[in-house]
Amino acid sequence: LITGADGFIGSHLTEKLIKQGHKVTALSFYNSFGFDGWLHDVKKSKNLKIVRGDIRDGNFISNITKGHEVVFHLAALISIPYSYESYDAFLNTNVLGTTNSVMPFIPALKKQNSGILVCISSVASFIPLPFHGGYSSSKIAIKMIFDSWRPTLNKYKIKVITICPGFIDTPMVKGPARNFPLQKADHAAKKAAGNMKGKPDLSGASTAQLKAILKAKNSDRNKPKNEQVEVQEADGKHKNPMNQTDYDKEAGIVGNAKKEKDRKSGVGVD
Repeated sequence: LITGADGFIGSHLTEKLIKQGHKVTALSFYNSFGFDGWLHDVKKSKNLKIVRGDIRDGNFISNITKGHEVVFHLAALISIPYSYESYDAFLNTNVLGTTNSVMPFIPALKKQNSGILVCISSVASFIPLPFHGGYSSSKIAIKMIFDSWRPTLNKYKIKVITICPGFIDTPMVKGPARNFPLQKADHAAKKAAGNMKGKPDLSGASTAQLKAILKAKNSDRNKPKNEQVEVQEADGKHKNPMNQTDYDKEAGIVGNAKKEKDRKSGVGVD
């Protein structure tokens, strides 16, 4: 299930997963025009089922839980200055909408002793954006919710993943914002879909992975390049250590001066 599948990144993710051979239920926000947003550009497929509803409606979500082993939660109100004046709308949609969208799936996943829950938070959960208080606080909240669920659900073999994108190049990004280091929406979709294959998303932003990046950033520059860096998976398990050079290549923080500068400042980790 993908919530927010009618959005720009959500539609790309839908397309990627279908190409990988997965069956996808794409949740589109209901409107009287029957318009499914960016899903309109996704080719029809026997593996694609589009449903229309509202993530704030817990009863609606409860009725579509059956048969899903993976939940990608992308639906949210976007970061705009309006969030400074409308905390209720942002908290109700982004926070309560998250618990409404994800919690109904947990009992079934516990029973089958497997599953994957993926939530899209934001770098705003680490660096609150001025004049975007409603948006930033909502993204902090859902990151904390998933961080709390991760160890709780680990014993049921349910993988809990939080992705905190930085600046994604979508039609919503206009004006001076385009001066930031933008990632393509297709790239973001690949990162999210990569978790379906069991690959660690080292440029994603689970708490443990971010700590590993910060640990590498703050390490002594004079230490040998074969220093071991420990990376923790989102499910709480440790993968085999890799040396510093290999880790930097995986994380995409080696190569040119700009990336090195981003590494020091923490900007651009998506």
